[in-house]
Amino acid sequence: MVDYNATSDEDLYGMCVAGDEGAWKYAYNYVNACIGKICYRKGWHLRDGHEEMVQVVTVHLIEYGLEMVREKNKFRSFIVTVTLNKIRDSFKRPRMYSLDEPMRTKNGGTVVIEVSDPKPSPEERLWTMDVISTIDNAIEKLPKRCRNRVREYLKYKLGIYENYEELSTVLMEPVPTISSSITGCLKKLASFKEITALSKYY
Repeated sequence: MVDYNATSDEDLYGMCVAGDEGAWKYAYNYVNACIGKICYRKGWHLRDGHEEMVQVVTVHLIEYGLEMVREKNKFRSFIVTVTLNKIRDSFKRPRMYSLDEPMRTKNGGTVVIEVSDPKPSPEERLWTMDVISTIDNAIEKLPKRCRNRVREYLKYKLGIYENYEELSTVLMEPVPTISSSITGCLKKLASFKEITALSKYY
């Protein structure tokens, strides 16, 4: 059994690039520990919760982070830097307000936000239905395993699942490997000519 704590940064990086499940579990736990230490030392309180931030950082590493690593022998330091930046970014997001409640101004007044009718026109509805049908037909062409991953991932994006933990349970895959497996399936989907044709309009 591999002792990932004793594994060099360069070897750990190579294992993650190769998709080693154990290495990604270690990275996930390492991010978890980093967040705890950073928040404790700086006295920060996460807006979206600790577990959510662990997932955000891990998904970023899987989808983009590895490509940005320049010094493989400092991979753990890179993870710490990414974690710190993601936490800082979470504080920069503007606060969301409910449209059902008036916003309070600096001088103590209130502002009621009025929203125009969000209903699409008949033409827009027809176009949307056509696009959905095209995407659905393309998904059906995927191999069964990919088809299931993509459909469940879309449910996650729609908010049916609260987090990657729920998605992980449904897909029966560990959280650290979900994004990489789904990304591969989405790339296959994007290569279909009907999906390529749709991209011309977006």
